[in-house]
Amino acid sequence: RKREEQHFERAAIDGRWPGAWFNLALACKRYGRIEDALNTVNKAIADEEDAPYLVLKAELESMLGHHESVGRIMADAWELFPDVDEMSDWELHWYTTGAKLVKDQEKVKSAEREKKSRSSQVSLSSNIEGKLPGLRE
Repeated sequence: RKREEQHFERAAIDGRWPGAWFNLALACKRYGRIEDALNTVNKAIADEEDAPYLVLKAELESMLGHHESVGRIMADAWELFPDVDEMSDWELHWYTTGAKLVKDQEKVKSAEREKKSRSSQVSLSSNIEGKLPGLRE
């Protein structure tokens, strides 16, 4: 666990790719360090405002009981997401996560329809939660 966090922290400090901050935030969340995760995802957002980063931030704010900020953060995230049929699997995962977070059944259904239409396609990656450098779709 500590080794994973150290790896992501070194990559984030290197500063060439804001996704490292995002992945470090995910690791902190996974280990129950929600405040650290929020501080870390804010660093990713400062480098690159990306819709999935904002969804993670909204999720963390909700976990901390800061429900009043979730809607505002998600409104910003919705503006950044492409159309559902143009999203990468990674973006679609985070879109669905955000829709469930704010209980937007229309968005959840839209995402589920898109996932179903893709289900016959072979996926090369089973881990769509994190992000790899240089693999933006």
